[in-house]
Amino acid sequence: LETAAAERAAEVERLTERLASEQARLEAALETSAFERAAEVERLTERLGSAVAHEAEASRRVAELERELADLRRRPELDATPRDPVPEPQTPEVGSATPMPSVAPQAGVVAVVALWPPVAPGGERVTAVSPDADLAARLAALAPGRIVANLAAPGALEALAALRGGGWTAPIRGCLAATAHAVPLGAVEAIPRPLDADAIQSALGAHAARGARVLVVGTDVEFFAALREALGRGGLSVSMAWDAHQVDDLLAMVRPDIAVIDLALGPREVRPIVARLATVDPVPTAVLILGTDPAAPDFSAAMTYPAVATRAIALGQLLEKALAPGEPVAGGTR
Repeated sequence: LETAAAERAAEVERLTERLASEQARLEAALETSAFERAAEVERLTERLGSAVAHEAEASRRVAELERELADLRRRPELDATPRDPVPEPQTPEVGSATPMPSVAPQAGVVAVVALWPPVAPGGERVTAVSPDADLAARLAALAPGRIVANLAAPGALEALAALRGGGWTAPIRGCLAATAHAVPLGAVEAIPRPLDADAIQSALGAHAARGARVLVVGTDVEFFAALREALGRGGLSVSMAWDAHQVDDLLAMVRPDIAVIDLALGPREVRPIVARLATVDPVPTAVLILGTDPAAPDFSAAMTYPAVATRAIALGQLLEKALAPGEPVAGGTR
């Protein structure tokens, strides 16, 4: 028995030593694997940072080239203006419901749609127009070279959609205003429902050159996936998002030139998306697809976000920028 006990004790000691050896080997292997994984993560992080930096630099370069191209395209039009003081009469599109402008668009005249603070800056060159049934007629009489629309005002976005539907192609700049200060936005296009891929592509056509970056936000997966394929075939770079969180993630990596937003997403998603896009510099062109509810409350609520409120400028400054020369005048009907 003593011999058997001694042999068993020796066996236990041998097994214990083997277990300790195996445990040390496994710990070393795990430590090596963790180190290699950390190194791989660090390497990939560096590559991602480098790629993002290159993308940002490329985006800035593309924006510069697009501005230079726009300037080159604009110069012949500006040079031709003094030599063509009397424009030829335009022929309205068949079936168009929009009245024909009585005079040529005037570069120094701005129409402000639904800015509820008193519009003092600009004097006779700035006219406030309410977004009612007579909007097209008022604009036809004014023949403004530029239109500034307060998207936070009730009925403004719906009136712009009706204006576009009637055939008007005058450029429209957006802003958010509730007091004597306003948050400037980029160019704005408003499209009524139902979802129409042709209408969206037509609205993009006035703003999107080949290679432009487009952000599309909507919940109708099948429709917007098909739209993405169509826009891709047209030479546009399209990113998709389905909610405000995904928009934040995308904007952290790339700055879009155009944002297509389906306002049927609802206030919970639309308000942070509008606020986030309003802080992008420069603000992308907004192609807004109307939802079933009024749009103004969501745009008004977006002004309460601190990041948006800090971008507000005096209303006079905003209108002075709108009056500044340098943009081509486009007005009237198709």
